Amino acid sequence: MRNVKKLNRQEVGWGRFPHELSEVIFCGDDEVKVIYQGKLKPSQHMRALIPVPEIPMKGRVNLRGNILFLKSSGC
Repeated sequence: MRNVKKLNRQEVGWGRFPHELSEVIFCGDDEVKVIYQGKLKPSQHMRALIPVPEIPMKGRVNLRGNILFLKSSGC
């Protein structure tokens, strides 16, 4: 396992979900935020569709993702 103290938290996360809704739903120019919500059982996976423009794009596309999870409290 990697030494977590050496990882850049801006890139890796380990933060909390934003308290301000605007931080979740708004994004900058040339960006898109896609939010999926659902339940997965242990070892289960899902294939998430990534929306792209219908017009041809030139150059590279950079994808970045965050995975957030919440442990069930049994309620």
